[in-house]
Amino acid sequence: MATICGGWTHPARHADPEVQALCTSVRDEVSKKVNGGLPFEQFTADEFASQVVEGANYRIKVQTNLVSKIRIEVFKSLAGKVTLSWVKGDGDLYEGLPH
Repeated sequence: MATICGGWTHPARHADPEVQALCTSVRDEVSKKVNGGLPFEQFTADEFASQVVEGANYRIKVQTNLVSKIRIEVFKSLAGKVTLSWVKGDGDLYEGLPH
């Protein structure tokens, strides 16, 4: 796995318990954005990429009970505060990033 200071980890890695905890912390907010506020029956982190900044950004593919996976980006500050940056449909975790 190649990591560049400020760059994203590549290739994507399988989600671990820490990444699942990040997903769980933004689950309700994501459901409001893509599921009409209805709770997800399934919300499981699948794979992710991360970027070290003043904290860390995480792009995570999440398996839900919806038809396809979704992608979320989450920021975790150095103080441990977790913020949802965006939610998108299924696709490449590296979409929009320089190669």
